[in-house]
Amino acid sequence: MMQTYYAGLLEEWEQEMQNIAPPTKRSFFRKRKSGHENKLLTWAKQRQGTCFLCQRMEYNMDRYFATFFVMIRDPEFRELVESGKGFCMRHFTQLLERAEQSLPNSQHGWFYETMIPLMGENLIRLKEDIDWFVGMFDYRNAGRDWENSRDAVSRGMQKLGGLYPADKPYQSEPK
Repeated sequence: MMQTYYAGLLEEWEQEMQNIAPPTKRSFFRKRKSGHENKLLTWAKQRQGTCFLCQRMEYNMDRYFATFFVMIRDPEFRELVESGKGFCMRHFTQLLERAEQSLPNSQHGWFYETMIPLMGENLIRLKEDIDWFVGMFDYRNAGRDWENSRDAVSRGMQKLGGLYPADKPYQSEPK
């Protein structure tokens, strides 16, 4: 995919470069004419808004959501969802957006009666873990058990943003 993308990008680049001249020099006292358009900048901004990886991931996420709404009809899958820890807020929001169109009317009640409390319970659990984590830095709690709070900050970030901050950063070459 990347090879094909770059082939197309370079083809566009070469075509654009043939039509682009450097901006005209302006005098010290005169401003550049309004409406002057830097064609290279316009082209680059258009490309910046498109990323084949982001588009591919969005396409895959659409399929995951569609699969989720088909699978949720299965009692065994529903049981797995009910026993889980909910979703990150970003994906929960997307589930809510898609639920109206994707769920049959017979499933709407279950979805809202289950998913809302599930998310609420897990947000409360995370807040309590974060509170405990913060409290452990109080001298009065020296020597107390950290319980389940050691990774509360990273879990809290994951719940809010959908990313796992404890993952090592991507490196193009192994060190």
